[in-house]
Amino acid sequence: MVCLGHFYTERNSMRMKLLASGKRFAGLALLSVVCVVVYALLRLFNQNTYYDFLIWNLFLAWIPYVLSSVAAILHERSTSVPRLALTVIGIVWILFLPNAPYIVTDMIHLTILKSNYTAEGHLGLGFSYWNDFMVIMLFAWNGLLLGAVSMHQWHAILRVRTSSQVSWVCAALVSFLSAYGILLGREYRLNSWDLLTNPASIGRSVVDSLHPEALLFCGMFGLFIFAVYAMVYLLMSSAKHASSRL
Repeated sequence: MVCLGHFYTERNSMRMKLLASGKRFAGLALLSVVCVVVYALLRLFNQNTYYDFLIWNLFLAWIPYVLSSVAAILHERSTSVPRLALTVIGIVWILFLPNAPYIVTDMIHLTILKSNYTAEGHLGLGFSYWNDFMVIMLFAWNGLLLGAVSMHQWHAILRVRTSSQVSWVCAALVSFLSAYGILLGREYRLNSWDLLTNPASIGRSVVDSLHPEALLFCGMFGLFIFAVYAMVYLLMSSAKHASSRL
């Protein structure tokens, strides 16, 4: 009877976790749909296709979330899933994770197009500027949430398979690695898949990026990513404890 009770407890726990994961997926998917619809309407109104790259960047931001979800499902089904399988998924995940917070740096395009928003050196009404600003912010927020929830899934896996301390160290390390990935993407125009298709370019860029300004960028952006993740972690933990008391 004890074993049977334990079985039903474990089964119920898995159902609750899958339900929570389903709600998170639905929320993130809905936010992505909102992003695309809002941009499509603004694009139709302004007849401006310049920011079409946001759709592609949002697609790339979903890849780490999909990978971490696959890892989480494998982990939930059995903690005896070979470490090699999770390690391979984890390596690919780390390569694509920078794509999620990367959208924040798309704010630079507002500066690139500054002359389009100003009149005689002044912003004036600036309706088009603020419309574009809010659209980029919406996409960036979506990317940050996708990255944070993805990190939370791996955090949970590592906490079970290692320890709480190790999982937090990994979360911090991944934050700074993501910042470095963003540096390579924004300043050196590299993509996640260039590690396989153009490794020589990766090597040259890594050497070129070893200077104080780049390290400062990685430090600042890494702290930003970790701070966002820590807040999302606290909010998700609070929501979990609140639901368990209901």
